[in-house]
Amino acid sequence: MATETTSLNTKMDASEKRLFTETAESLGLSPSGAIRVFVRKFNEYGGFPFPVRRSYPMSATERVEIAALDKALDEGTATTYGSFAELLAEVDDEIQKETVSGTTAPHA
Repeated sequence: MATETTSLNTKMDASEKRLFTETAESLGLSPSGAIRVFVRKFNEYGGFPFPVRRSYPMSATERVEIAALDKALDEGTATTYGSFAELLAEVDDEIQKETVSGTTAPHA
């Protein structure tokens, strides 16, 4: 039984397309073949088969805080919440304390 096919078209920068074509061909694939592999894996994973993150610059302080949080998560010592509502209640309490005391914590 024949499989029904359809087209997928997209616009991209010409230099990106050239690099994509060269890379696909270096792997023994046509650009279309590489896209089919991506779509198959995307569907299999239920999303991107690799991390997709927005890059943004972090200050040294933020990097230290993130490293400390990662360590706490790895060690199982990070604060956890039973629900999103519980987290929001704690944040609201902290905001209330700051408002009453007239101090504000530094925010990014």
